[in-house]
Amino acid sequence: MYPPPYYTDNAPAFTAGVMREHSFAVMTMVGDNGLCATHLPFVLKDEGTHGTLYGHIAKSNPKAKLLDGRREAMVVFSGPNAYISASWYDHPDRQVPTWNYISVQASGRPVALEAQNYMSEMAVLVEQYETENAWSIDDAQDYAARIMAGIVYFKMPIDTVQGFRKISSNKPKSEREIIAAQLENNNEHAMADAMRQLNA
Repeated sequence: MYPPPYYTDNAPAFTAGVMREHSFAVMTMVGDNGLCATHLPFVLKDEGTHGTLYGHIAKSNPKAKLLDGRREAMVVFSGPNAYISASWYDHPDRQVPTWNYISVQASGRPVALEAQNYMSEMAVLVEQYETENAWSIDDAQDYAARIMAGIVYFKMPIDTVQGFRKISSNKPKSEREIIAAQLENNNEHAMADAMRQLNA
């Protein structure tokens, strides 16, 4: 992507925050038959300059054979997004509709980890999503252990990371407040909150 400078935010706190809060992402690679993409949950760990992503994939997925540490991959994390109507501005005849969004793109060379018991790593992923300890991997240890045989666990040290925060930051504060209110009325609460944080 090529965003204007005022939409780019590569601050580590921002990019890491998006990757952790919106951790179900799309990993794209080039395989023998061209581009391939897979939706996967990731865990970001504070390892290396930009962090390291950990994930898992089914052995039956053709992409599992691409995790050799040599092929580049891009993982795209999508945060809140919302349509912005030109009618929300004071002068709609001087505006056009647009789309506000928050996104992070992380690139690196994923590598499969040696076969072993990944139960503890998978437990970290489960704990990231389970609320109030509703379910633990210990509740189904035998079944989970059998499932692990069909999984490839991998890591991707992040080489480059780009953060995008296109939330009307090029507009005056008064107009951003109007847009945030309209988003709230449309139940686009996450984007409204992001814009209000910008205004704070």
